[in-house]
Amino acid sequence: MDTGDELAHRAKFGEIAAAVAARRKDLTKIAADNAAFKAQKDEPNGKKTMRSYLWSLEKAAWEQANG
Repeated sequence: MDTGDELAHRAKFGEIAAAVAARRKDLTKIAADNAAFKAQKDEPNGKKTMRSYLWSLEKAAWEQANG
């Protein structure tokens, strides 16, 4: 049986995954995302893959929207 916390975590994961998938296909954001990714990837705490970079962006947006 799933607990409420686990169900909430699964819902959050699903929403972020859907947002990342949509963002990867959004032609209005691809060029800007590529440039921003390349600028941060060699930084000490930079994300090394585009997918992890987009996850970090969408997770931050989700957390801001959902407190």
